[in-house]
Parts: sequence; C-alpha cells; structure tokens
Amino acid sequence: MKQVLEALEQIRKAEEENEKRARTLRQQLKIYAEEKEQELEIIQTNNRQHLKQLVEEKEQFEKQELEKEKMKLKAEADKVQATLKDQYQKHQSQAIGAIIERVKETYGRH
Repeated sequence: MKQVLEALEQIRKAEEENEKRARTLRQQLKIYAEEKEQELEIIQTNNRQHLKQLVEEKEQFEKQELEKEKMKLKAEADKVQATLKDQYQKHQSQAIGAIIERVKETYGRH
C-alpha cells in the first residue's frame, strides 16, 4: 500500500510539474506570438511605405513622360500650323495674282 501511495504521490508531483511546464510554455508561446506580431506589423508598415514610394516614383515618371509627349506634340502642331500658314499665304498670293490677271484680261489693261 505504501508503494501505491508513493507512486500516486510521484504521479501527482509529475502532473503538477507538467502543468507548471505547460503554463511556462504557454506564456513563452504568447510572448513569442506577440513578438512575431510586432515584427509582422513592422514589415507590413515598411512594405506599405515602399509601395507608396514606388507609386509616387511611377506617377512622377509618367508625369514627366506626359510632359515630354505634350511638348513634342506641341512642337509638331506648331510646325504643321506654320507650314499651313505658309501654304495659305502662298496660295493666297497666287490667287490674288490670278484674279488680278483675269480682271486685266477681262477689262483690259490700263
């Protein structure tokens, strides 16, 4: 009987020790989870900041490219407009000259 009581006492002590270890492990696990959660939050914050920076850089690049394209198109438009103006003036002078010649031919030269 004494041996059974001693065995039961050892079992009880072992269970208490196991429970104590389990509590310690749960506490350590909780601390570990909190640390990892903080690390994850830092990583996510850094990623958001990096993404924001990349978006801003891309927007700036696209803005510069659009400005270059705008200037290029304006230069082309100015060139076309100048060419059309020159052609208009040339044809206008030719048309006026032709009208004057017709009037002279029709009404005679004085």
